[in-house]
Amino acid sequence: MNPNRDLWEKGDFTRLAATMRAGSDAVVRELGVTPGMRVLDLACGDGATALPMARLGAEVLGVDLARNLVAAAQARVRSEGLTNIRIVEGDAMDLSDLPDDSFDLVLSMFGAMFAPRPL
Repeated sequence: MNPNRDLWEKGDFTRLAATMRAGSDAVVRELGVTPGMRVLDLACGDGATALPMARLGAEVLGVDLARNLVAAAQARVRSEGLTNIRIVEGDAMDLSDLPDDSFDLVLSMFGAMFAPRPL
């Protein structure tokens, strides 16, 4: 078992994330995301920054360690009918499955500070 996963799956972070949506939208506006941009959102949670980037036309991959947050983000994607975004379970500390130089933008709104080795 991954202790970080266990921690993030204990509570309902989606309730807290809902209170921060306006801030996430503001950050995304400042990033200059454009249609077709390839974006990786690490520790994407329930999609607080991933979904706004997809709404702007970016091709988004969201990765999160917590299965409950991945499921919540996937449900939000489905409810909005977005087809240019994928949310998958994964560990930001091991991105070996992703090819080098495959994204135009990589970000982590909150997750990097909680990583075991936040480099």
